[in-house]
Amino acid sequence: MMHVPRNDNIIMHDPRTSRAHVPKTTKKAKIVSRWIRKNENVCHVAQIALKANSFNFWYLDSGCSRHMTGNKSFFETLVMEEGGYVTFGDGSKKKVVGKGTISVPGLPSLSDALFVDGLKANLISISHLSDEGYSVLFSKNDCSILKPDGQTLLKGMRSNDNCYCLEARIVSNNVSMDEQIELWHERLGHMNFRDLRTLGKFNCVRGLPKLGKKANGICGPCQQGKQTKSMHKKGKYLSTKEPLELLHMDLMGPMQTESLGGKRYIFVCVDDFSRFT
Repeated sequence: MMHVPRNDNIIMHDPRTSRAHVPKTTKKAKIVSRWIRKNENVCHVAQIALKANSFNFWYLDSGCSRHMTGNKSFFETLVMEEGGYVTFGDGSKKKVVGKGTISVPGLPSLSDALFVDGLKANLISISHLSDEGYSVLFSKNDCSILKPDGQTLLKGMRSNDNCYCLEARIVSNNVSMDEQIELWHERLGHMNFRDLRTLGKFNCVRGLPKLGKKANGICGPCQQGKQTKSMHKKGKYLSTKEPLELLHMDLMGPMQTESLGGKRYIFVCVDDFSRFT
């Protein structure tokens, strides 16, 4: 072992040459730049599929750091506050404007989920599920979310773009039987409501549910397309007292085909009193 004395002026020998290199003591020290965090904003990461434009589908994403969505109606509790940005794979960023708990029929309760302004996909973070005690098992055709005791909580499917997703059962409170029968009325070529209810009652059409009565029983397009216009009633009295007091005139032309006399215009004049034309 070679002992090196503690001296600033150390002579270093290069084995490739016979010269000795003496470091310069008058040289200024090199300044090393460092990155210093200026604020505490968190930048989350999200990797989404190309076909992620349906609000009914939730994608299981291992590249997503938190549960996040752009639909405000999914949140059971939501606190509007700025919480940094979400960075996507193409380098674009979206702003986090809120945080809360998501409660959607068909999905487990997702706590500490992010509300991202302008996000077109619903993302479920695999790491976030693991922190909550769930396990996710992937196979060739589907995926399963398992409870801590090993029971299957939910099963997802593998989409055409090779992503694993779950489909939520979206329930709307403003859907009624009247709107449902009107929808099937339009699907079956504006079939009358009485026969439509009969088909649903006796299960004559596969997939057709039992339909209720429509509130007013009137379809606007049917009324416009099927009703006949009544003719004007004949007048019982004349509004004029002598000929040439009122004339009805109509000029048409030029016509594409000429008459035998080479004429291309038609002028019709009717006297209101004598009806002479």
